Amino acid sequence: MSDVPERARRQWRADRALRAPMRSPGRPDPSRAVQRQFWRLIAAGITSAEAALEVGVSVPV
Repeated sequence: MSDVPERARRQWRADRALRAPMRSPGRPDPSRAVQRQFWRLIAAGITSAEAALEVGVSVPV
């Protein structure tokens, strides 16, 4: 058994129940320079997949 008193464990559970779940921040966005270069390539007629690879980001990003 734990060395923590039961009263403290009950309080921890109660605190967790009221706290909103923490969200993952996820992957950071590409820099503004990368975004600008990507959109310049799109404007030049390159596909989004080719533009993504050209600027060094994955296609889904």
